[in-house]
Amino acid sequence: MEKILRFLVGSSAFALVTLISTGCLKDKLVDEGLTVPPIYASPKMVEIMGTVDATTSYQSSRVVAFDIGTAKVSQPLVTIRLASAEPADKEIQVQLEYMHSLIQAYNDTNGTHYDTLPASIYTLSSNNLTVTIPAGSREGTMSISLVPQDLIGGEFALGFRVKSVSDPDIKVSGNFNNVFAIVTVKNIYDGVYTINGTMVDQTNAAITGRYPEEVHLVTTGANSVAMFYPVYHDYYHPISSAGSLSVYGAYSPEFNFDPTGSGTVTSVVNYYGQPASNGRSAAIDPSGTNKWNPATKEMKVRYFLLQPGSTIRTRFDETFTYVGPR
Repeated sequence: MEKILRFLVGSSAFALVTLISTGCLKDKLVDEGLTVPPIYASPKMVEIMGTVDATTSYQSSRVVAFDIGTAKVSQPLVTIRLASAEPADKEIQVQLEYMHSLIQAYNDTNGTHYDTLPASIYTLSSNNLTVTIPAGSREGTMSISLVPQDLIGGEFALGFRVKSVSDPDIKVSGNFNNVFAIVTVKNIYDGVYTINGTMVDQTNAAITGRYPEEVHLVTTGANSVAMFYPVYHDYYHPISSAGSLSVYGAYSPEFNFDPTGSGTVTSVVNYYGQPASNGRSAAIDPSGTNKWNPATKEMKVRYFLLQPGSTIRTRFDETFTYVGPR
């Protein structure tokens, strides 16, 4: 996952464009206000978009979370991107196939218990698993339709990989050719929040907190959410590095709550793994309030970025104020 990084992040818009164009190639140097250069692949290739995971069993993952309801609704499930300097000059057909073994691989890696989403409760926008990238575009999407109420009581997921491409001159990415997708309903903690507070990076005084800032808390399980930073369009914690917008690479706090619904934050882990590929983990600071208020949906929590091992690098003391649904 480590790549040579060349471009300074000069603005939020530039950060968004750059990261979207690079296929989620993350690196520890993101901390220092750097990000990856655009990929102008030669030869052209197709890849599945998603959060890059530190594992050889599956290459990326994503969560598709629905608002609870009894009416059938749709959401994008798999997005295929053409990694190229120019958009497609003609329509490209990308053939997917199910890869159910990714579900077991994810469970084995993360200690989870996801089952394959029953075929009887969903339909896909493409019955034959073909995703079309239209001429003049770089992306094509396959959506899933279901009744969210049918997901209650289970933990479900699907796995896919790219099987073939209609244009023989376009290659399939060797690094980003499969995806593990959790399909679930949004829990009560899910939503758009404004974070305020303090953070102290004990290894680099130039890295400071970026408050207030809008983030999303995205459902990752029945009683857990992870921090998603919409400016970077991925799971990150925003920071300022020498005054410039940046993030901690391969680090996003995932908050786990008491399953009784009390709102107590029982633990904080790193969404990218404990530890992630760069050695980063997360941990709760027991001295904090560490509580999500069911009445106001405000959360007060203290937690750490650990690197390496159990060494505390950064201390966070934050308040999350609910803005609305995402």
